[in-house]
Amino acid sequence: MRSSSRLFGIVALSALALCGFPRDSHAWWEKGHRMITANAVSVLPADMPAFFKDASDALMRLSVQPDTWKGYGQELRRAETPEHYLDLEKLTDHPLKLGIFLDRNAALEAIFKMGDNPAGVGMLPYRLIEDYQRLRGAFAQHRQHPNDFSIRQEIVVYAGLLAHYAGDTAQPLHLTIHFNGRVDGQGNVIKAKGIHERFEGPFVDKNIEVADFRTLVKPPVVFDDLYQMIRTAFAESFTELDAVYRLDEAGKFETPDEEAKTLTRKRLAHGSSFLAMLWYTAWKTSAEVKLSR
Repeated sequence: MRSSSRLFGIVALSALALCGFPRDSHAWWEKGHRMITANAVSVLPADMPAFFKDASDALMRLSVQPDTWKGYGQELRRAETPEHYLDLEKLTDHPLKLGIFLDRNAALEAIFKMGDNPAGVGMLPYRLIEDYQRLRGAFAQHRQHPNDFSIRQEIVVYAGLLAHYAGDTAQPLHLTIHFNGRVDGQGNVIKAKGIHERFEGPFVDKNIEVADFRTLVKPPVVFDDLYQMIRTAFAESFTELDAVYRLDEAGKFETPDEEAKTLTRKRLAHGSSFLAMLWYTAWKTSAEVKLSR
C-alpha cells in the first residue's frame, strides 16, 4: 500500500527529472497530423455517430494542439514533451515483448527503480490509454444523453487530442533512443544528426498529400486488448527505423524518390488506421462503461 509521502516523493522526483530534460521533437508537423486525422475520419463505419464524422475540421485542428502547447510556457513544455514518445530500447530487447505498465504511476515508479529518468524514457503509452478512456467515457455519457451538445463537444476534444498521440506512434523516430541521430552508449549523437526534421518536416509538407495514402488506411475493427493494440502499433513502427536511417543516409528526404514517399505514406496510413481503430473501439465498447457520479 502506497503512503502519501511515498507518492509525493515519486511526483517530486518526476518533476525534477522533467526540468532537466532537453528533448523536444515534433512528429509529422502540422500537415502530417491533419492528414492522419482526415484519413481516419474517412474510413469510419456508418454506425459511428454522425456528429463525430461531421466534426472532421475540428478534429484536425485539435490534432495539432499538443505540439502547440509546448510554446505556451516552459513548465508546460517540460511536462508535455515526454507524452509524445517512448524509447523502446530502454525497456525491451524487442518491441513485441514490451511490457506496458498498468498505468502512469506504476510506470514512473518502475522507471525510477531502474535508475532511469521517466522523461528520458517517455510516457506515450499512458497518454494513449488515458485519452482513449476519456473518450470512451464521454461516448458512454452520450449514450445516456444523446442530445446534449456539450457532451458532443467533449467527445470531439478528447478524440482530437488522441489523434495527435496516435499519429506520433506511427513515427519510428518517436519510439527510439536514436530519435534525432544515431547515439552511442552515452547518448551522444554520432551519425545522422537532424534526421527527425528531415524525415517528418519539409519532406512531408512538400511531397505527401492526404489523397496519397487514403487507400492504404484500413477500416477499423474493434480490438479486445488495448495494451496489446498499442504494443503491436509500436512494433510495426519501430521495425521501419533502419529504413528511415538508410533513406536519410542516401539523401532521399532532401531529394525524394518513390521509395521514400512510399515508406512515409505507409507510416502516415498506419497512424490513420491506428487512430480510427481507437476511436471506433471507444464508441463500440462505451456501452460497457459503468458511469458513476
